[in-house]
Amino acid sequence: MNSRKVHSQRTRQRQSTVLLLLFAFMVNSPKAFCENQVSDLSDTGESARAFSLGQTPAISPAPNKSVGVYGGLHKAISSRKLFRGAGISAFNKGRQAVVAVYGYKGANFRMDAILAARAIADSFSGQFLTFAIRYYEPNNSRAYKEVLLTSKDITSLEAGTIKLAEFASSLPVVEVSAYDGAVVCFEKYLLVAEQLISKGSFFEAEQIVDSLGPAPGGIDQSRYTRDMMHLAQGFDSYGDSYRAARILESVVEQRRVSGSLFGDEAELTVDRLIDIYLAEKRFEDAEKLLNEIIAANSSNKAGKSYVNNLERLGVVLLRQGKGADALPKFKEVLELRTANGEGLGRARTLENLGDAQRLVGSKGEALSSYRESKALYDKAVVSPKRHEQIDFQVYSGRVKQIEEKVKHL
Repeated sequence: MNSRKVHSQRTRQRQSTVLLLLFAFMVNSPKAFCENQVSDLSDTGESARAFSLGQTPAISPAPNKSVGVYGGLHKAISSRKLFRGAGISAFNKGRQAVVAVYGYKGANFRMDAILAARAIADSFSGQFLTFAIRYYEPNNSRAYKEVLLTSKDITSLEAGTIKLAEFASSLPVVEVSAYDGAVVCFEKYLLVAEQLISKGSFFEAEQIVDSLGPAPGGIDQSRYTRDMMHLAQGFDSYGDSYRAARILESVVEQRRVSGSLFGDEAELTVDRLIDIYLAEKRFEDAEKLLNEIIAANSSNKAGKSYVNNLERLGVVLLRQGKGADALPKFKEVLELRTANGEGLGRARTLENLGDAQRLVGSKGEALSSYRESKALYDKAVVSPKRHEQIDFQVYSGRVKQIEEKVKHL
């Protein structure tokens, strides 16, 4: 009887243990399944994707510790005896080193994040731009706080230009609750990117944005666009037009998905991207984008988006020496701007029209267009109406440009 009771108790204990283990697996219990495990290191791996917007990365069996980034990341952390007693999941997303900590028991999570980033930076000199140290709440696998550091931070710390305690207290920390949706989570990280942009840390800000993946629907579109424009401008000022174009292309794609690419609010983004395409002689890319927007707005030809992008298409054709193809574009734009009563807009279009006429050999028509354009600029510089005015320096530059073109007819 006693034997049967003991057997029954052991059976219930085993069943309870199995249930606890299953439960631990479901919530990624640090003790049961996270101890020193490292997830997929691929940029496109499941863990990296899950990590992007607050999802808990699944803990997978550790790969061969002598292989690639994994060995280095794990060794860098464990050799400094960091996060002892806690489970870790480490991988890289592009040039961001990511460490997730489960069951953290330390006294100062900011200091430990700095130590982890320094350890990785020492082991992978120059490889990572940013470091994300994420601490998961012990009883909720979706809630976490994440400390974000940059390689510039670590360099400044090593050089002694910033004090450790001061630096630790100023570190950006993103706190995500179990109930935060994709939009809230995205905008919390966007705030960190904004802080980096304001400090001129453009590469680091880009890495934060890239680590998030595509912007979710429902975000503050104007805020996101403004931030990306500032980021693109920063790269452009460094002469890195490739990165500037890539950032603006991501905004265009976001607007395409949200349906706002074909409205007036996308004007600034499209204008800047087309400028970069022209500077880089990416004419095919420019034509493809402009034709898409023009076709989408063909039912509203009086609208700003249709008119402005049709003129941009004419300029792209002109840059390729296709004067005959550009002529009808500028003529249509001129008709629409005249009907809309646009003085300054007409002046610019007449100058472009003159360029196309000169290119096809119609010098008399080109001279007439240039003169009419200058007359409109002359009128605008003294106009009492604010919406028709032009800055004097801009006016001087335009007029001088037209005069030079007339000389070379």
